[in-house]
Amino acid sequence: MTHINTRLVLPAACCFFILAGLAVIPYVGLQNDEALFANPLYLFNAKDFCINIGHRQIPLMVMSYIGTLKTLFYAPIFFIFGSGVWSVRVPMLLCGCATIFFFFNLVQRVVNERTAVIAAVLLATDPSFLLTGTIDWGPVAMGHFVVVTGCLCLVRFAQIKRNPMRDLALGFFLLGLGLWNKALFLWVLAGIGIGAALIFRRELHSLVTWRRAAVATLEATHWVLTDQAPPDGVGEDSPEWHEDVPHCPAGKAAGLKVCDEVCDCVFVDLVHVERAESRCEMSTERGRVQLVGARS
Repeated sequence: MTHINTRLVLPAACCFFILAGLAVIPYVGLQNDEALFANPLYLFNAKDFCINIGHRQIPLMVMSYIGTLKTLFYAPIFFIFGSGVWSVRVPMLLCGCATIFFFFNLVQRVVNERTAVIAAVLLATDPSFLLTGTIDWGPVAMGHFVVVTGCLCLVRFAQIKRNPMRDLALGFFLLGLGLWNKALFLWVLAGIGIGAALIFRRELHSLVTWRRAAVATLEATHWVLTDQAPPDGVGEDSPEWHEDVPHCPAGKAAGLKVCDEVCDCVFVDLVHVERAESRCEMSTERGRVQLVGARS
């Protein structure tokens, strides 16, 4: 396959993926897990899932196994574009498109250009990848992105003669972000690590040094500082779980308004914020958001 064909096929595959995703967006309502990341922005977060920086509380975890990587990514997006179906899904759709591009580069380095083009087209037209990249329940879209880009950096590190530490550090940093994003990402890393150890034993043996192992461990395990469950006795019904409404940390930092009820998932807020504010009263009794009024 000529280079000029590659220049045409890869952008065409990415454009198809974006157009197909845009066609799906308005027909499917927001799902609970898809909007879970916005809880620290609009409602509250456990104090034990936050760190204090100055007078601000920065949320690090949404729950014990899901980090706030996606939350912090979306805070400026919601501040600029507001919250809604399109502002929730279009960024993840573009993230999926970037995943296709980097996946092409990864396969090109490992195999060849022709195989990379075929792989990119297959990924762009895969319905499962399209739907999970557009309607990001799980969440999985950012996990796809970091595992592909992390593996690409590690392949670059292994292939380049001088083996720059930058690629090694960046690769394990991205994989560490995947663990912060969702702890179940550990299964993906286990599969990659076991497969590499079984198939590329000699190559790994020639690359491993104490310094490189230390850099890789440091970059990959930064998530351990954040992926901590609350202590015993702290749960959704305990006073420590709830923050006072005026101090909702990420939402206040992003200039977002705290809104709507605790018992419903935040996807209601994202779609019906204005209607809910006009029809319902909110009180902050005992430091908890409460809805006073009829449900819509």
